[in-house]
Amino acid sequence: MDPNKLSSGLSSGIIYTSLGIFLAIGLAAGRRSSKDLNKFIKSLYTQGFLSIGFNFVAVNIGSSLFYALPEFGTIGGVFGVFSYSIAAVLPILTLGIIGPIFRTHNPENWSMSSFIIDRFGVYLNTLYCLLCVVFMVLYLVGELTTVYGAFQLLTDINPTVPVIILAVVTVTYSNLPNK
Repeated sequence: MDPNKLSSGLSSGIIYTSLGIFLAIGLAAGRRSSKDLNKFIKSLYTQGFLSIGFNFVAVNIGSSLFYALPEFGTIGGVFGVFSYSIAAVLPILTLGIIGPIFRTHNPENWSMSSFIIDRFGVYLNTLYCLLCVVFMVLYLVGELTTVYGAFQLLTDINPTVPVIILAVVTVTYSNLPNK
Protein backbone atom coordinates (compact mmCIF):
# COMPACT_ATOMS: atom_id res chain seq x y z
CA MET A 1 0.00 0.00 0.00
CA ASP A 2 1.31 3.40 -0.99
CA PRO A 3 1.46 5.72 2.06
CA ASN A 4 0.44 8.67 -0.13
CA LYS A 5 -2.86 7.06 -1.10
CA LEU A 6 -6.04 6.62 0.90
CA SER A 7 -6.82 3.12 2.08
CA SER A 8 -9.30 1.07 0.10
CA GLY A 9 -12.01 1.14 2.77
CA LEU A 10 -11.69 4.84 3.51
CA SER A 11 -11.66 5.85 -0.14
CA SER A 12 -14.64 3.62 -0.94
CA GLY A 13 -16.56 5.12 1.98
CA ILE A 14 -15.80 8.69 0.91
CA ILE A 15 -16.59 8.04 -2.76
CA TYR A 16 -19.87 6.18 -2.27
CA THR A 17 -21.09 8.47 0.52
CA SER A 18 -20.40 11.49 -1.70
CA LEU A 19 -22.19 9.88 -4.64
CA GLY A 20 -25.16 9.06 -2.40
CA ILE A 21 -25.35 12.64 -1.14
CA PHE A 22 -25.15 14.06 -4.67
CA LEU A 23 -27.81 11.61 -5.84
CA ALA A 24 -30.13 12.72 -3.03
CA ILE A 25 -29.50 16.41 -3.79
CA GLY A 26 -30.01 15.84 -7.53
CA LEU A 27 -33.23 13.89 -7.01
CA ALA A 28 -34.61 16.51 -4.61
CA ALA A 29 -33.72 19.38 -6.95
CA GLY A 30 -35.08 17.50 -9.96
CA ARG A 31 -38.43 16.83 -8.33
CA ARG A 32 -38.87 20.53 -7.55
CA SER A 33 -37.84 21.74 -11.00
CA SER A 34 -40.17 22.32 -13.91
CA LYS A 35 -40.28 19.65 -16.61
CA ASP A 36 -41.81 21.84 -19.30
CA LEU A 37 -39.85 21.32 -22.54
CA ASN A 38 -40.71 24.76 -23.91
CA LYS A 39 -39.45 26.43 -20.75
CA PHE A 40 -36.26 24.40 -20.93
CA ILE A 41 -35.53 25.08 -24.58
CA LYS A 42 -36.69 28.69 -24.69
CA SER A 43 -35.43 29.86 -21.32
CA LEU A 44 -34.40 33.25 -22.64
CA TYR A 45 -33.47 35.89 -20.08
CA THR A 46 -34.12 33.61 -17.10
CA GLN A 47 -30.55 33.63 -15.75
CA GLY A 48 -28.21 36.44 -14.83
CA PHE A 49 -24.81 36.96 -16.40
CA LEU A 50 -22.97 35.52 -13.38
CA SER A 51 -24.90 32.26 -13.47
CA ILE A 52 -24.40 31.89 -17.21
CA GLY A 53 -20.74 32.91 -16.95
CA PHE A 54 -19.95 30.31 -14.29
CA ASN A 55 -21.81 27.70 -16.32
CA PHE A 56 -19.71 28.46 -19.39
CA VAL A 57 -16.50 28.31 -17.35
CA ALA A 58 -17.50 24.94 -15.90
CA VAL A 59 -18.46 23.57 -19.32
CA ASN A 60 -15.46 24.90 -21.21
CA ILE A 61 -12.75 24.21 -18.67
CA GLY A 62 -14.29 21.36 -16.71
CA SER A 63 -12.07 18.84 -15.05
CA SER A 64 -9.32 19.36 -17.63
CA LEU A 65 -8.25 22.16 -15.31
CA PHE A 66 -6.74 19.51 -13.03
CA TYR A 67 -4.44 18.13 -15.71
CA ALA A 68 -4.13 20.64 -18.54
CA LEU A 69 -3.20 23.76 -16.58
CA PRO A 70 -0.39 22.12 -14.55
CA GLU A 71 0.90 20.43 -17.71
CA PHE A 72 0.92 23.71 -19.62
CA GLY A 73 2.70 25.30 -16.67
CA THR A 74 5.33 22.57 -16.65
CA ILE A 75 5.92 22.67 -20.40
CA GLY A 76 5.42 26.36 -21.19
CA GLY A 77 6.05 28.05 -17.86
CA VAL A 78 4.24 31.27 -17.09
CA PHE A 79 3.63 31.90 -20.80
CA GLY A 80 1.98 28.46 -21.08
CA VAL A 81 -0.36 29.20 -18.17
CA PHE A 82 -1.31 32.59 -19.62
CA SER A 83 -1.90 31.15 -23.08
CA TYR A 84 -4.07 28.36 -21.63
CA SER A 85 -6.06 30.89 -19.60
CA ILE A 86 -6.58 33.14 -22.62
CA ALA A 87 -7.58 30.16 -24.78
CA ALA A 88 -10.10 29.08 -22.11
CA VAL A 89 -11.62 32.53 -21.58
CA LEU A 90 -11.61 33.84 -25.17
CA PRO A 91 -14.56 31.73 -26.42
CA ILE A 92 -16.63 32.80 -23.42
CA LEU A 93 -15.84 36.48 -23.98
CA THR A 94 -16.50 36.12 -27.71
CA LEU A 95 -19.88 34.55 -27.01
CA GLY A 96 -20.66 37.36 -24.57
CA ILE A 97 -19.93 39.92 -27.29
CA ILE A 98 -21.53 38.10 -30.23
CA GLY A 99 -24.59 36.84 -28.30
CA PRO A 100 -26.39 40.19 -27.97
CA ILE A 101 -25.54 41.08 -31.58
CA PHE A 102 -26.91 37.71 -32.73
CA ARG A 103 -30.09 38.28 -30.74
CA THR A 104 -30.56 41.78 -32.14
CA HIS A 105 -30.27 40.59 -35.74
CA ASN A 106 -32.23 37.37 -35.21
CA PRO A 107 -34.96 38.00 -32.63
CA GLU A 108 -37.14 35.15 -33.95
CA ASN A 109 -34.36 32.55 -33.63
CA TRP A 110 -33.93 31.46 -30.03
CA SER A 111 -31.20 28.87 -30.67
CA MET A 112 -28.26 28.31 -32.96
CA SER A 113 -30.03 25.30 -34.45
CA SER A 114 -33.11 27.31 -35.43
CA PHE A 115 -30.87 30.00 -36.92
CA ILE A 116 -28.99 27.40 -39.01
CA ILE A 117 -32.26 25.88 -40.24
CA ASP A 118 -33.58 29.31 -41.29
CA ARG A 119 -30.34 30.46 -42.86
CA PHE A 120 -28.73 27.31 -44.32
CA GLY A 121 -31.33 24.53 -44.28
CA VAL A 122 -31.87 21.14 -42.70
CA TYR A 123 -28.73 19.46 -44.07
CA LEU A 124 -26.29 21.85 -42.46
CA ASN A 125 -28.33 21.73 -39.26
CA THR A 126 -27.97 17.93 -39.28
CA LEU A 127 -24.20 18.33 -39.61
CA TYR A 128 -24.22 20.91 -36.81
CA CYS A 129 -26.19 18.54 -34.54
CA LEU A 130 -23.81 15.66 -35.32
CA LEU A 131 -20.82 17.85 -34.49
CA CYS A 132 -22.48 18.84 -31.20
CA VAL A 133 -23.01 15.17 -30.31
CA VAL A 134 -19.38 14.34 -31.18
CA PHE A 135 -18.22 17.25 -29.00
CA MET A 136 -20.38 16.06 -26.10
CA VAL A 137 -19.05 12.49 -26.39
CA LEU A 138 -15.44 13.72 -26.45
CA TYR A 139 -16.12 16.00 -23.49
CA LEU A 140 -17.76 13.14 -21.57
CA VAL A 141 -14.80 10.86 -22.25
CA GLY A 142 -12.41 13.60 -21.12
CA GLU A 143 -14.33 14.23 -17.92
CA LEU A 144 -14.62 10.55 -17.01
CA THR A 145 -10.94 9.99 -17.83
CA THR A 146 -9.99 12.82 -15.50
CA VAL A 147 -12.12 11.40 -12.69
CA TYR A 148 -10.62 7.95 -13.36
CA GLY A 149 -7.12 9.42 -13.18
CA ALA A 150 -7.89 11.24 -9.93
CA PHE A 151 -9.24 8.04 -8.34
CA GLN A 152 -6.19 6.13 -9.56
CA LEU A 153 -3.81 8.77 -8.23
CA LEU A 154 -5.39 9.17 -4.80
CA THR A 155 -6.76 5.72 -3.92
CA ASP A 156 -5.84 2.05 -3.98
CA ILE A 157 -9.18 0.92 -5.43
CA ASN A 158 -9.91 0.06 -9.05
CA PRO A 159 -11.35 3.33 -10.45
CA THR A 160 -13.56 1.64 -13.06
CA VAL A 161 -16.42 0.82 -10.66
CA PRO A 162 -16.69 4.30 -9.05
CA VAL A 163 -16.56 5.98 -12.47
CA ILE A 164 -19.36 3.76 -13.79
CA ILE A 165 -21.43 4.42 -10.65
CA LEU A 166 -20.74 8.16 -11.04
CA ALA A 167 -22.08 8.01 -14.61
CA VAL A 168 -25.17 6.07 -13.47
CA VAL A 169 -25.84 8.53 -10.62
CA THR A 170 -25.54 11.48 -13.01
CA VAL A 171 -27.87 9.89 -15.56
CA THR A 172 -30.33 9.02 -12.79
CA TYR A 173 -30.82 12.52 -11.43
CA SER A 174 -30.56 14.12 -14.87
CA ASN A 175 -33.36 12.06 -16.43
CA LEU A 176 -36.17 12.20 -13.93
CA PRO A 177 -39.59 11.50 -15.45
CA ASN A 178 -42.15 14.28 -15.76
CA LYS A 179 -44.49 14.89 -12.85
